Amino acid sequence: MSITRRLFVSGLAVTAVLPTVRAARAQDKGLIAIITPSHDNPFFKAEAVGAEARAQELGYETIVLVHDDDPNKQSEMFDTAIARGASAIILDNAGADATVAPVQRAKDAGIPSFLIDREIKE
Repeated sequence: MSITRRLFVSGLAVTAVLPTVRAARAQDKGLIAIITPSHDNPFFKAEAVGAEARAQELGYETIVLVHDDDPNKQSEMFDTAIARGASAIILDNAGADATVAPVQRAKDAGIPSFLIDREIKE
């Protein structure tokens, strides 16, 4: 077998194994839910992409959800993160007042919420 062919076959093998290794490593650390407004806005998309990339680098599984500035949708997404046993929630919220209750539910479930870009009322 030529060296070029060996390198190609080795590359294929590594490519096939890496997702499995990453998934196993991610399961060890848990899930991080990332909840942002619409990704039609490049700023919000960049928030989600950056947070997801960093969380995965640290070995977490991620779920990226978009609330479209709808407080009800955001509340449902918190319920999803809580039900899935997320380790943390990263959030660019859908309204200061409307976000207090979902953050409290997550806190009561032992899940910290980290706010980016927008604050909420205490």
